[in-house]
Amino acid sequence: MLSPAMRRRQSVLAADDSEQTTERSDEYALMRMQLQQDRRMLHDIQSNELKAQAKKRILPNYDAWVSGALNGNTGREDDVLMWVMIWRIDAGDLPGALEIARYALIHNLTPPDNFGRTTATLIAEETAVQALNQMETGKQVDSRLLQAVRDMTDPLDMPDPVRARLYKASGYALREEGRQQDALSALRRALELYDKIGVKKDIAQLEKQADTE
Repeated sequence: MLSPAMRRRQSVLAADDSEQTTERSDEYALMRMQLQQDRRMLHDIQSNELKAQAKKRILPNYDAWVSGALNGNTGREDDVLMWVMIWRIDAGDLPGALEIARYALIHNLTPPDNFGRTTATLIAEETAVQALNQMETGKQVDSRLLQAVRDMTDPLDMPDPVRARLYKASGYALREEGRQQDALSALRRALELYDKIGVKKDIAQLEKQADTE
């Protein structure tokens, strides 16, 4: 656990908009070392559930760095920031992840090398998967979060099945909130994008419900 003074120092250095100072470079190197240690620790955990719990425990150690980077608004490439975004999604912290996602898309930041996807594709796919998983276990997902991801990524290129999955998740969230027409529109769009997305029965049910109202 970082002390308040250490958190403050991280935040200030992450926000530094000057050219790479020695002090900031050293702090960034330390953050990357911590990141590598945490990645190795997570790699050794076989259970996805336990990995998510571990990510929830370690993520606060990066909060000061993330806050400084976002407030500094330098647009500088930052592997630490991108990994934290991914881990926040995995840990179920979609609002926290979207804070970084907006920044990453505005500044065209690139994902870590081993993901093999564009930033927009990564954000849309991982958010949709996490949202669908949460809803499958009975948790409610705020449709506004998924709408925000749609708004951020709709103008950007990505594989149609990925975008379809995001619209499917959005449609399910809207349906849970009782917004049947909006849900139907989202699910129809998902089907347009990818006819194997698995929403035909959902659409039929919503259309039948609409006809009886």
